[in-house]
Amino acid sequence: MTKKLIILVVAIALMATMFVGCGGSDKSNSNTTANETANETGNSAGNTDNTVEEQPKEVTITLWQQAANTPQSTLDMQERFQKDNPHIKLNIVETPDTGTEAVIAAIAAGNAPAAISMGAPTIMSYIYRNALLPIDDFIAETPDFANFDPKQVDAFKVNGKRYAVPYDKYVMGFYYNKKLFAEAGITSTPTTWEEFLETAKKLTKPEKQQYGFALNAIQWGSWHFETWVWGAGGDLTKQNPDGTLELTFTDPAAIKAAEFYRTLKKEKVIQSDETKNLEGLNKDFALGKAAMIYDSINAGTLAKFVDLGAKAEDIGYFTFPKGPSGQAYTQDGANAFVIPTTKDENVAKAAWTYIMYANSKEELINTLKEQAAKGSLGAAILARTDVKVSDIGPIDEEMQKVMDESNLISRPEYYGKGAVGSFADDMVAKIFGNTNSDIKEVFQEYQDKAANAVEEFNKAVLESK
Repeated sequence: MTKKLIILVVAIALMATMFVGCGGSDKSNSNTTANETANETGNSAGNTDNTVEEQPKEVTITLWQQAANTPQSTLDMQERFQKDNPHIKLNIVETPDTGTEAVIAAIAAGNAPAAISMGAPTIMSYIYRNALLPIDDFIAETPDFANFDPKQVDAFKVNGKRYAVPYDKYVMGFYYNKKLFAEAGITSTPTTWEEFLETAKKLTKPEKQQYGFALNAIQWGSWHFETWVWGAGGDLTKQNPDGTLELTFTDPAAIKAAEFYRTLKKEKVIQSDETKNLEGLNKDFALGKAAMIYDSINAGTLAKFVDLGAKAEDIGYFTFPKGPSGQAYTQDGANAFVIPTTKDENVAKAAWTYIMYANSKEELINTLKEQAAKGSLGAAILARTDVKVSDIGPIDEEMQKVMDESNLISRPEYYGKGAVGSFADDMVAKIFGNTNSDIKEVFQEYQDKAANAVEEFNKAVLESK
């Protein structure tokens, strides 16, 4: 599932909508990378008069970009890249469709992008379709890679192989309206499901068309639902030791989470219009109609709410409340570059050079400085460990605190979501929309519907070993 990845502002400015494609290497079959220079020194160390320095071979890589979504900072970076790597030609092509199926079709046709920026669930689905190149050999030849957070890198590790270069991480948490909390006499944020429900009740005022919690259940419903399942002590899927996928839609914890959804609905503390998608829920929160909403804790999300009409000073944050298990979890994710399968080593190496340039310390600092010049920097969890946002300029300390706390209880989305996510989404939407349906029967129904997808996923996993 290609979800809009709720991306950090600093990362958007650097990486958004960059897709590198294979334009072919029409002048050489050399394996020389952009960072390597081959030197011929003659027949002896002392014979320097005949030294010949071999220039890097020319190669073309194509960038799939959407002009409307490509920030100026990306264009500036590409211009610097061309000057520093004149042997790598960037062929920029306006591409309206950069979705999963478009890329997979391009791979089959032999003209796929050679590097793509995407989110974690999609990356995992590509890996299990044998659509990505492992990057371990590139990493071994790149000293700068030691400056990347191993945990973020290993999030894209399958069967002992690494497949992606992360550039940021996000964690989910709750946003709340401080003004509405104060008006309701609420002085602290909820720490348990029970407190969450009571808080939502106090914040619900039908006469003002105000409700407690903007609950997303109909658009990518399993995305938020999974977090409640974790808090109840279970999960929607299981990863077996051999990497195969097992569905656990009917886990007792999933039933508990669904029952809590229905309790929120029964108590009328959520939106009355059950057809509202995320865009509508975001607007409700920004305009003070919804007092709480679950979203990624970062400057980009805050800016989104402000653009929709919210006042930044009225917005606060809190971590996910503890569930029946006594534990609290929240979802995390990452955005990263990958290299789709290609037989052209020159293009793959040139794409790697481009990826590492875009993710270099210098380019990240350039981007952060540009952001600092425009005002306060947002909180961030960067993949590079040698750069701190706070070293560049002032940050939102309240946001950073909740982000750090959420990071401690965060975990990636349920295993195999790229293969079975659509079934889980429909399952959640059904039990939310039809409160008379039997939860366990509905969950079993969609688990059965997903059986073929699981079989295909597991086949790909076993064949990739």
